[in-house]
Amino acid sequence: MISGDVHDPASAAAAAAGVDVVVSAVHGFAGPSGGSPATVDRDGNINLIQAAHVGGAEVVLMSVVGAAADSPFELFRMKHAAETALAASTVSATVVLATAFIELWIDLLESTAGRSNRPLVFGRGQNPINFVSVLDVAALLGRPVTPHVRPAIR
Repeated sequence: MISGDVHDPASAAAAAAGVDVVVSAVHGFAGPSGGSPATVDRDGNINLIQAAHVGGAEVVLMSVVGAAADSPFELFRMKHAAETALAASTVSATVVLATAFIELWIDLLESTAGRSNRPLVFGRGQNPINFVSVLDVAALLGRPVTPHVRPAIR
């Protein structure tokens, strides 16, 4: 695995140099780096797409079900912008769309339950939500990459 900083086009280019596939599972929803959906999900992914283009690599882009230009959620709008930039490029690409992560939801329920043992549920709790496991998405992200891995010869 090779890493770089998506905020820095030169760092992204150095990380993408000489690789067959660039996998982007970055998000600016939360984290210690001070990134935002605009600086990470849109701008950072655009840096990776440009780096992959220069290096001749394919791109596997992690996005989200419901990504749209008019979404009320900034994260979804910025994921859509990255998808749009990827589609407009000449880079060979795979976009993986995931729904909400069940692990995050369970963590949220546990952390809001507190002493009352009553978790906070947004809304009335009547809207169905399609959850997926982080582990399943991670396994799926690796699928487009595996054809590029040469098996060991014994």
